[in-house]
Amino acid sequence: MSWYLLVPLIVVAVIAVVLLAGSMIERDHKATSTIELKATPAEVWATLTDWQQFPTWRKDLKAIEAFSAPDGKTGWVETSDWGRMPLVIERADAERLFVGRIADDSLPFGGTWTHRLQAVPGGGTRLSSTEDGFIKPAFFRLMAKVVFGYHKTLNDYQRALAGKFGESVTPVNS
Repeated sequence: MSWYLLVPLIVVAVIAVVLLAGSMIERDHKATSTIELKATPAEVWATLTDWQQFPTWRKDLKAIEAFSAPDGKTGWVETSDWGRMPLVIERADAERLFVGRIADDSLPFGGTWTHRLQAVPGGGTRLSSTEDGFIKPAFFRLMAKVVFGYHKTLNDYQRALAGKFGESVTPVNS
C-alpha cells in the first residue's frame, strides 16, 4: 500500500478512535475543589459576588459587562481567550452560598458553579466550589477527562481568588 493512502487512513482511524472514546464518556460531570483562606467569609463573599471587579484578580478575563437575563436574573458576560460566556446568579445566600449558571444553551458546555463558604475556627474561610457541568461534543469530553481534568478551571479560579487576598493555596479536589 502506498504511503499516500496509508497516512490519510491512519489519520481517519485516529480521529474515529478519539470520537468513539469521547462519545463513551458521560456528558455530565461533577467536580469539587476546596481551599482555606485567611480572609473572612464577608471578604470572600464580597469578592465572589462583585463580578464587575473579576478582571482585577482573574487574569483570564479580557472584559466583563452587564447582561440582562430574559428571566430577570442578574447576569454578566465574561470575555476571555475562549470567547464570550454569559452567566446568571441562580442563588445567593449572603456569606454562605453563591450559585452561578452559564446562560447560553448554544455553547458546547454549560452548568452551574456552587460556592459554599464556611467560617473556619480561629478566623478565615473554607471555600468549596462545585462544578455541576456538561460537555456536549465528544472530542471536548475526552479532552476534559483525559488531558485537562474536570478540576483545572476550578483550581485556577480558586488560586486566582487566593491571590486576590495575597495568599497561595493548593486546592483539595474531590
